[in-house]
Amino acid sequence: QGGGEAQAGAGVAPDALCLECEEEDGSVYCTLGFWQDEVERRHPANAHLQALFAEAWMPELLRAPGSGRLWKGHRRRLLKELSEAYAMLLRVRRERGAASERPADGAGSVLFDVCSGKGVASLVLAYALPSARIVMVDSDEGMNLSYVRMRQNLSFHQLDVFKPRFEQLLASEAAGADWACVIGTHLCGALSPRLIGAYVGAGAVLDVLLLSPCCLKGWLGQAVMREAKANGRNKYSVLLEELSVLLDSMLAGSAQVGAPELDLEVLSPVNGFITARRTRPPSGAPIDPPRAAA
Repeated sequence: QGGGEAQAGAGVAPDALCLECEEEDGSVYCTLGFWQDEVERRHPANAHLQALFAEAWMPELLRAPGSGRLWKGHRRRLLKELSEAYAMLLRVRRERGAASERPADGAGSVLFDVCSGKGVASLVLAYALPSARIVMVDSDEGMNLSYVRMRQNLSFHQLDVFKPRFEQLLASEAAGADWACVIGTHLCGALSPRLIGAYVGAGAVLDVLLLSPCCLKGWLGQAVMREAKANGRNKYSVLLEELSVLLDSMLAGSAQVGAPELDLEVLSPVNGFITARRTRPPSGAPIDPPRAAA
């Protein structure tokens, strides 16, 4: 994790083309057909990827100015990240709907993509919810994020999430929002407990936490390993359960914690999701108490 902070964000015409793709390879990597063919060839039965590339805004996302270098990356990894991003988008849509009747375009909402990396999930959220504000947070200051500067509802903060400035950022960016959600995808080691602590500490300023952990280290990771070995259980299921119990105990009744979910359409064995919400769901849509993932 690095220190300091930098920001990026500016508007661009929605029909602007990805010049990197157009100049270097005839836009092939920026076309919907190319990626639909890739999905059909590699993962024809994957519901998340099929649905993602059927979204009306997906062609525009693939042409996002400055994003050509992103789409020319390792395709297997990109498809995995896109499946994770769509899984997270589905949960964002669910949680926004549970909070109340909210505009489909995300108006009034702010979403924090913590440890966002190059921003695949952030881009998906930014185009799916064009009136929401998407705030990327990552410690890596060496990434080329030129496409962030060209998307009006997307911003980047280069920041070490273990510094106190992280909580300050959450509070300042969420101020005045009708609905605020903090997201962590594929978080490793101490990052999941750290995000849990930040959500708990933020209080009512953050409505929802959506966490997809990768692994745990240190004493909690060792406890997960012991529990899994002693009872012949899957380590990842134990990890999800332990983090859910930790979250529930730290919230002490101030928010509801859902049962861990395994999403089999995510192209990774690390496919669990933990949800906490401070906004009560509508009648008839209860949140289950924490339990171990299947």
